[in-house]
Order: sequence, then structure tokens, then C-alpha cells
Amino acid sequence: MTRHYFYTVLILVLLACSANRHGVLAPGTDSGGTMHRVVLSDPAHFLEEPLVYDLVERKSPDGLPNEYFLDVPSVYCDDSVCKIVPVRIFWNLIGEYQRFELEKRNKLEKNKGKPFSKKDYQKLDRILQDQSSPFGGISLIEITKTSSSEGVDAVSGATTIVLDDDATVRGATLTCYTLWRWGNGDVCDSIRRISGDALSPGNLRSYLNAEHNLKLYAIEQISRRRLFDTETVASVVRSSYTDMREWSRYQIRYLEQAPDSVYFSTILNLLSTDDEFQKVASLNSLLKTKRTAPAGYFDQIGKFLPDFDSFQVVDLFLRLMEQKNPGSELITEKSFSLLDENILIGRRVFWFLSKQKLSSKQEAVLAEFKAANDEYF
Repeated sequence: MTRHYFYTVLILVLLACSANRHGVLAPGTDSGGTMHRVVLSDPAHFLEEPLVYDLVERKSPDGLPNEYFLDVPSVYCDDSVCKIVPVRIFWNLIGEYQRFELEKRNKLEKNKGKPFSKKDYQKLDRILQDQSSPFGGISLIEITKTSSSEGVDAVSGATTIVLDDDATVRGATLTCYTLWRWGNGDVCDSIRRISGDALSPGNLRSYLNAEHNLKLYAIEQISRRRLFDTETVASVVRSSYTDMREWSRYQIRYLEQAPDSVYFSTILNLLSTDDEFQKVASLNSLLKTKRTAPAGYFDQIGKFLPDFDSFQVVDLFLRLMEQKNPGSELITEKSFSLLDENILIGRRVFWFLSKQKLSSKQEAVLAEFKAANDEYF
């Protein structure tokens, strides 16, 4: 029997003995909150079938979700001995790890049974807060794989995986791995969903004006719950972000789930704004949509054409007209106003107009433009 296989079997037995019939470690203190049964796979993949865990929600004084906690198994193995230590992990209402706690009688251990120091606990907390930790891309087999190097303890201490000093607690890599996977794993999605169901549309709209992560959470949950009432749509459209390019994509993804009437009317409003990123995202969405636009819809967009002052926006608009509104006399007429915007835009408009059915007067204007800018053709 290989050492890796022995540890796996031993840990499996310990987990089975430690869990009750719901797959939950017996809590050491009263829960003091609302219990949610959530189905989760053990993040260390020792158990093949997901189990039901007791996730506890604590509410704020106003009755809104405030924080969650879950009692999880921390695994430590050394010299053919494995231990399970219950650790209570806490998250905020959007599933972000906050802290961990242990009962006073429990302690985490490193290689050779050496207890965690105060600095080790502080370091573990920092590791669990790091959502970009290398533990997110490492498998359990890599963590528990035996190395033949002298002095190397493959499971509890230094493994065949080489990690930076700030990425793990030396002598407790498996503990760091399992707790990081608990703190940043599937339970976070469960928490986001539970909070999202509990919050009112008004709560979610207010979060659109909050800080970075809460703002992104708000639009995620508004989209998930398919909230397309007038007030919510207006709040999403009015909201802004430090990176408007990224935020515009969130806005459009939300609108792409909306009913046709909401989608087309709101996209039209976005095209009337001064924000170039919203215009680009809106035009790209119209280009790829399979929806049938209302009669005359694309001609309506033409009224904004004089305010399209970037090459990217103009190019997207003309591509949209070529694909979904070909031969429009109104768009043809309005496009002439952009010939003298700048040579890049003017030349793009020229090639668009050269494919349209033009009056003799329009042909003359186009010929005059080409003659005046012949060096650019």
C-alpha cells in the first residue's frame, strides 16, 4: 500500500466518523442564526458524493443577511496519524471569506505535531483571504504526493509542490489547502444565492451605489432574479463604475436577458448617452442579437449619428446598418454629415455610401470628397 493511498483511506475513515448523517461536524457552540442546508462536495475530494452541510446565517438588526458560518473539517496527517480539527469559517453576505475560529480546546498542528504559533494563525488568515492563492489551481494529489527527498513530509509539511513562503504555512500545507478550498469554494456561491433571494429589489438597487464588490454582486443578483421593472432597469442604466468599459458589459449582459420591449428601448437610451463604452457595448449587442427589432428601430438610431464622434462607434453603427438595415434612405442621408468629421471616419463613411443607392446630388458630394482627399485612398 502506497503512503498516499494509506493517507487517503485514513482520512476518509476519519471524515466518516466525524460527520453526522448530514455530513456536518458537530458544532461546539450554539449556532445563533438561521440554518440553511447546503449540498457541498468536500473540497479535498476525499468523499465521492456531496453531503448536506449546515450553513448558518446571522442577520443584521434590520433583518438583512449579515454573515454566514460553517463548521468544516481541517485535515492534518503525519507519520501515519491523521487528525480532524473542526474549524468555523465565516463569510460576509456576498460569500467573501472573513475569518475563522476554533474552540479553545482545539488547535491546528504542523509537521511532527508542532502547534500553530500566533504568527501561523495570522498567516493562515491572510492565505484564506487571498482569492488568487495557488491553492486554487493545485490538486489534492499534488498536495499529498510523496517525495523521496530526505526530510520531506509529503502530506503535512513540505510537498513535491514548491510554494512561495507567503503562500502556505510550512509544515501544514494540507491544512492550508483544505481550509482555503472551504473558504473560497462552492459554499460561496450558495451564500451569494441565499443572500440574493433574501434581499429586496430595493436593497439590490441600493447596492448599485456601493463599493466595488457589492456593486458587482448587486447586478449579478438583479440579473439572476430577472428584475426588469422600470425602477430597477433605470437604476442599472444610471449606475457607474471606475472602469466603465467593464461596467458597460455587465449592463448589456443584464439587458440581454430582458424582454424585447425593455431590451430595445433601453439600448436606444444608452446610445443617446455621452459614454463611448456604453455605445460600443450597445452596438455590439445589436449586431449579435437574434431578436427582431420593432419596425423603424434602426432608422431611429440614425438620429444619434451626428453625435457619434469616434471611429469605433461609427464603424460599428455602419456595420449594423449594412447587416440589419440595408438601403435605408434616411441613414444614407444622415451619414453624409460625418464625411468631414476626420479622415478615418470620413473614409469609412465614404465606403459605406459608395455601396448605397444615391441621388445625383449625393454622388457629386461623394466624388468631391474623394477628390479632396485622394491621397488617403
